[in-house]
Amino acid sequence: MAILIVLSIILFVQNFKTLKGSLASYIAISSTMLILFLCKNAIISGYLFYPIELFDFLNFEWKQPKALLNFYKRGTYLDGMNNVDTSHLNFFETFKYWLTIPKLDGLFNSFYILLLILFPWFLLKKNKASGLFIIYTLSILQLILLWNNSPQYRFFFAFIMFLSVQIFISVFKNKMIGFYLVCIAIVASAFSVFFNINLKHFTDNALAMDSNSFSIKHIIVPAGISKTTTKFTKETINGFEFYSPNSDMFIWGTGNGNLPCVNKKQVNYIKTYYHYTPVLRTKNQKDGFLSVPTENEIIKTNF
Repeated sequence: MAILIVLSIILFVQNFKTLKGSLASYIAISSTMLILFLCKNAIISGYLFYPIELFDFLNFEWKQPKALLNFYKRGTYLDGMNNVDTSHLNFFETFKYWLTIPKLDGLFNSFYILLLILFPWFLLKKNKASGLFIIYTLSILQLILLWNNSPQYRFFFAFIMFLSVQIFISVFKNKMIGFYLVCIAIVASAFSVFFNINLKHFTDNALAMDSNSFSIKHIIVPAGISKTTTKFTKETINGFEFYSPNSDMFIWGTGNGNLPCVNKKQVNYIKTYYHYTPVLRTKNQKDGFLSVPTENEIIKTNF
């Protein structure tokens, strides 16, 4: 999002003479969106720029403890490394591993780096390429930002599409070739909608091996909220009552259970290693939840 904001500012400055007549409208719209964004973050987490501790001056009672905030950021980073701890590796070893992650992750990671290497050559052959140079620079900044947060290809996929399309149209200038490729892409996309596809060659996630296909009955009766089918049991941990899926569900998985619904593996993990458990803020579930220290943490703090 930060990179897209930078791009918006650059475009605004470049076209200021044309846009200055509507400056008040742009400021009003942008300010409204920013306020809504900040309010949403504050209501959900207690941080204005969650999960970043930027301008951390709010002290709502539901504010997420910093230990859990760092736990989330660490987990998000590990997602970009295929959930493998690379802290014992140096930068080059980590980068090499990132490029060779199995299946789609490593494929798109490598392809992105290849695009970043090839694109300057493309720019040299392009007249008046200042606009493309800006996009290229932002794509590098995006990679730097993500490398330190969560280097998952889905976060820079938009740049993959843009850079690859620019190179493609410069090489294949025949419009009919582009037309045929678009038709092939539409047919391929339609195939994945109407037929189940085994995705074992693309992912190791056991819960994402099959794609969802369209069914005629969905025209009248929508598909379920979750494709995960599991039974739920009522659990109580430190006085917190909730519904948890079966034990074979992965730690972050829930499904369409009664609220509050959370995996007991997750609750127990955070309780054991971070000494926090969730509780209702009030007797009304709509008022949200708090993360409170467990008894062990309270004793340690008091000591």
